[in-house]
Amino acid sequence: MTATSLDAVLDRFDTALAARPIQYHPLMEAFRSLKIPNGVTDAQLSRVLAVCCHVLDGDANPMDRDLILEQGNHLTSCALDQAMRILRDPDAHTRAWIAMMQARFRARGEAVPEDLNADRLPPPFEVPWDRAIAEERVKPFLRHIERILADDPTAHFRIGWDVARGGRDVFKPIIAEWLRSLDGRGIGMPGTADAIEQALDLYSRAEAESASPPIWADVEREIMPLLTRPHPMIAAGAARYLGALFADEAFRASPSTPSIADLLEQLRRLEGHRAAVAGAFVCGFDWGTEGLNALASDDVLTAAGFDLDGWVLDIFACGEEPPYLPNAQALWFYVHEHYCADPGFAMRLIDIGRAWVALMCATELHEPVDGMRAVLERLVAEGADQDWARIARRHLTDVYG
Repeated sequence: MTATSLDAVLDRFDTALAARPIQYHPLMEAFRSLKIPNGVTDAQLSRVLAVCCHVLDGDANPMDRDLILEQGNHLTSCALDQAMRILRDPDAHTRAWIAMMQARFRARGEAVPEDLNADRLPPPFEVPWDRAIAEERVKPFLRHIERILADDPTAHFRIGWDVARGGRDVFKPIIAEWLRSLDGRGIGMPGTADAIEQALDLYSRAEAESASPPIWADVEREIMPLLTRPHPMIAAGAARYLGALFADEAFRASPSTPSIADLLEQLRRLEGHRAAVAGAFVCGFDWGTEGLNALASDDVLTAAGFDLDGWVLDIFACGEEPPYLPNAQALWFYVHEHYCADPGFAMRLIDIGRAWVALMCATELHEPVDGMRAVLERLVAEGADQDWARIARRHLTDVYG
């Protein structure tokens, strides 16, 4: 996209946002067309952020009145994603991985494969702001996040994590100071600035390749207490690292290391962020992207008679739904993939008050599943005006006729 075509897309946003009633499809088409080119100007990037804030601040415009819930949520998600693309290059880690792999080939004296290059990634753009200007330009977006923190005290987790881990250099100190100021003013979940720093360290340790894993005594002393820390990002970060350790055969083979069955039993009874810890453990353990099948197919767990269904249900039966945590995958994500063809399990989720997770299972496949119609009908009957009941009703109509 050229600077001229960016102006044209921004003009389309202005027209769509000024329309009455608000038109969903023109806004979505504008978001799909929005690409920020290298050479973007101060005025253009400021307009992009202004568009994002306009969409995000639903109370300031008739969007909530004119659009159905799913449309409004989709636009909000697009606006948040675009604002975050300004604060950090979403392809930065992919570029770094490609550069690392290229260096490894060259160090071995081997030719670099032709397809191992960054040419297919969108070219990064330079932010035309120094720190003072960037701080001023990003203030409306940060004010939006602060407003929603009153109802969602974890709403700043994503921006804090993404910018700390891969943000553009000009924004890293700005967001770090903003997080500290939120903690100082008592806004949002307390201790988030420190939690993000500790979660980053745990994430790096989980991702690192080590020829000599730590001994269990060190893990028990340093990591296990973190599983019950008040801040869920720390608890999840520790659990992800723990999962990565138990995915290491050398670590598990040590005589001092407890069996994975005993460890999972500890997680089943854990006080605090039980579901967040369980999902993060699976995230670290699942090195082969098998999801819960990584546990279901583990030879040691099979020999021990590990009951995966019961473990998941016991985890979900305790406590509320955990917040979105950017440093580990959620347990519900693994559950909805693993049980998407198991209506009996979905019914049991409804029985323990996890209707939303049951809905994710029931709607994962866009084709009829034997027995799943009854799950959707129960969700509709018991959901009244809940959002998940409306989604279940639509899936019934679209998939089951």
